[in-house]
Amino acid sequence: MASVWKLPVVFVVEDNDWAISVPRDVSTCIPSNADRAAAYGIPGVVVDGNDVLAVYEVAEAAVKSGKPAIVHLKIDPEAVTPTMSLTAIREKALAGKGA
Repeated sequence: MASVWKLPVVFVVEDNDWAISVPRDVSTCIPSNADRAAAYGIPGVVVDGNDVLAVYEVAEAAVKSGKPAIVHLKIDPEAVTPTMSLTAIREKALAGKGA
């Protein structure tokens, strides 16, 4: 409906290569959820979900388009876990930047 009605919505898919309890490639036959966008006549883009600036740029472009879009964030499943504190996440991010 978002495509038909030209709704300004951005669908964000956070992909850590797992589909609940099985690897993604066992549960689907397409390499990227962004590929599904073509079936709906909307743009779909894959971006490194661990790169905050890249995510911002893609999301900003999708929002500015005023049309529906799918943004597929490929994330490192080891980057952040649900039990990590904000301090641990910050320290891990800074360590990756060489700070």
